[in-house]
Amino acid sequence: WLLVTNSARQTPGMYAERLRQKGIVATDDCVLTSAMATAAHLSSSMPAGSRVYAIGEEGLCKPLRDAGFVLTGPDDTAVDAVVVGLDHHFSYDKLRAATRYVRGGAHFYGCNGDPFYPVEDGFAPGAGAILQSIQAASAVVPRIIGKPARTMFDIALSKLGRSAREVVMLGDRLESDIVG
Repeated sequence: WLLVTNSARQTPGMYAERLRQKGIVATDDCVLTSAMATAAHLSSSMPAGSRVYAIGEEGLCKPLRDAGFVLTGPDDTAVDAVVVGLDHHFSYDKLRAATRYVRGGAHFYGCNGDPFYPVEDGFAPGAGAILQSIQAASAVVPRIIGKPARTMFDIALSKLGRSAREVVMLGDRLESDIVG
């Protein structure tokens, strides 16, 4: 089994620990985040050492670094790709830098396009809300890697070593889990 999550905020170890706290035997290998899938996809299409401007938290940055990408800042001049996940510290400066890079020719990727996600008191803005602001400012549509995109599911199937006919998907969101 594999926990396949659109979240890009936390590391696999954090998710595995949450599962263990609920009595489920889990290791880091039981988790595939949209950030991990994005890093895997970029590894197949860009050489190691490529410069990436990441808007996100440690759950996004770690897989990108582990895949051999160089993470840049908002003031760098050469960026090969802009990769966006959920970032609780998203700012106008990050929006401006991402827009400049994308309009300058950097590839534009989103870990997931979820505009919101459930929280205890309702819903909170998701990575898709950040992506939409960059898209509006740059006039460039991002390539989404996470659910419901096929890329995420293909990476999950590869990680499991199974074909689509041999697995079942259980999920809590019709628009991402079930549609995918």
